[in-house]
Amino acid sequence: MAGKDTSAFDKMAVNQYKQLLLRGRYREAVQWLQKAADHGRSSAQFNLGVCYAQGIGVRQDDARALAWYRKAAAQGDAYAEEALGTCYMQGTGVEQNAEEAVSWYHRAADNTQPYPKAMHELAKCYENGTGTDKDAAKRIYYLKAAAGYSDAEAQYELGCIYETGDGVAADLKEALMWYEEAAERGHEKAGEALARLQKSN
Repeated sequence: MAGKDTSAFDKMAVNQYKQLLLRGRYREAVQWLQKAADHGRSSAQFNLGVCYAQGIGVRQDDARALAWYRKAAAQGDAYAEEALGTCYMQGTGVEQNAEEAVSWYHRAADNTQPYPKAMHELAKCYENGTGTDKDAAKRIYYLKAAAGYSDAEAQYELGCIYETGDGVAADLKEALMWYEEAAERGHEKAGEALARLQKSN
């Protein structure tokens, strides 16, 4: 968990949260997380948002989840920025707005500590023209960015793109490289594609 407040108390509170969470003592865990969040620790604010979104140790509440995501995002927390993007994309706790979702995904992807999931979400947006214009080059750019952070699904998708020539010139050597990268990380479909290409060549 990343956070900007490094006080000893907040670190202790977050550690207590983690330990209690592992023991299944969710309500107590959230109480400790709340303390760190109230002190301004961005990662605690984000995780408290997750707790409200999923009903972990508290009553499920999309509005409170959104509020805590906003607090964390205001401090530049990439996880919270991506979460806000997803809220706007799905219309969870807020009116659905794909353009606003793309804006938040960009903040998370271009963050000084970027979140690969946001890069992958942006790639989908540029592929489908969701909240933005379709753009094959930007789709590939963000897939490669996510793949650079060991995102196996992005690596697999790049393999498919280069195998089929989807928006780029087909390149089986490039496809094999990406399938191999994804397969090494346990991606089942990439492993199957890799075996198929190796057998045919």
